[in-house]
Amino acid sequence: MRKFEYNQPAISTAVYYFIFGFLWILLSDRILHHLSPDIQFEQQFQTYKGWLFIAITTVLIYYIVKQKLESSANRYRQLFETNPVPLIVFDLVDHTFYDVNQAAEKLLGYPGDEFLLLNIRDIRPDLGLYTDKELKVQLVKELSQTLEVVLVKKSRAAIQVEIKSDQIDFEGKMAVLLALNDITALREAEKKVLQSIIEGEDNERRRVSKELHDSLGQNLTAASLNFNTINESIEKLGGNCLEKFETGMSFLKIAIEESRNIAHNLMPKAIEDFGLIPSLNSLFEKIQSSTGISIHLYETLNERRLNKQVELNLFRITQEAINNVIRHANANEIFIQLIKHKNEIIYTFEDNGQGFDTNAIKPGERGMGLKNIFNRVKTMSGRAEIDSRLGKGTSLTIEIPI
Repeated sequence: MRKFEYNQPAISTAVYYFIFGFLWILLSDRILHHLSPDIQFEQQFQTYKGWLFIAITTVLIYYIVKQKLESSANRYRQLFETNPVPLIVFDLVDHTFYDVNQAAEKLLGYPGDEFLLLNIRDIRPDLGLYTDKELKVQLVKELSQTLEVVLVKKSRAAIQVEIKSDQIDFEGKMAVLLALNDITALREAEKKVLQSIIEGEDNERRRVSKELHDSLGQNLTAASLNFNTINESIEKLGGNCLEKFETGMSFLKIAIEESRNIAHNLMPKAIEDFGLIPSLNSLFEKIQSSTGISIHLYETLNERRLNKQVELNLFRITQEAINNVIRHANANEIFIQLIKHKNEIIYTFEDNGQGFDTNAIKPGERGMGLKNIFNRVKTMSGRAEIDSRLGKGTSLTIEIPI
């Protein structure tokens, strides 16, 4: 771990005092010579005494100032080292680490000497694609802000951390003091709460869907079948009676179809029976026939099934995204990609609509649709990002670890 330099301020103070003392003696001798030219012995004696005084006081002041600076630096070092908040000091130009405290070593798993061989990119993978110049600009933007980022420990485990950074002077160099707050456990607890809420909602949808299908749907179907058995008798009535009967039968058929659609939307049975892709294709057919919006799907699952909850979440996310397009985007095409990699799933949803200004929408001001999407992504330990510009459409990118 790098040691603090104590000598420079003490030497400067001593030199300044020595110069001042030298000038004082030089000027005082000349003044005394002009005032009393006959007392040369006394002047020489005073000069020697003055030189001795300056030499002694210079040494004393040097050691006093040095001792105070060392004491102050030691107090800072003790506060820095024993601070329960993980602290890191790194260079703002080349991004190498200057200093870390014990809490930071414990949090990230690196010993102090090993820590100082790293730079900020080694623990923040989100900064890996920046050039040195771009990285400096980004780090300056982050100053005095509280951000939530993912850090990588020595064990390669990822943790979620709140960071707060400030620019400081470290031994004459521009540096950044970074304070860390591990919120991994908090986010995990939030994820479990959200997961419980969403699973509870899905279970309730499943129950209501089953009731609609098994009870109301069957009763409506039975009523329709019974009415169909008396078609010939009703036709004999003719006139208004026949017209009213046919109108009633048409409403009954609509009610049967609506109850089926509601039950299907509440909990698509095709997801459990056939999987995500067939369910999405069925949804797209209905959307295209009812709205005229063309939906294009590219996927690499190759009929492989995912975790049931992941499939249901992706289906719900797609529903929410399509509903947003229908309500707000004024789009006529949607492009969806579902790419399965070895360790993650990449889901992208793009439309060619009117877009919007993402900077005008703060995280706490998202609508219910976007909140539902981000909440479902969070329960899967995923990451979601929205990119949109006015007149350029909107894209939603989701990364889900598997």
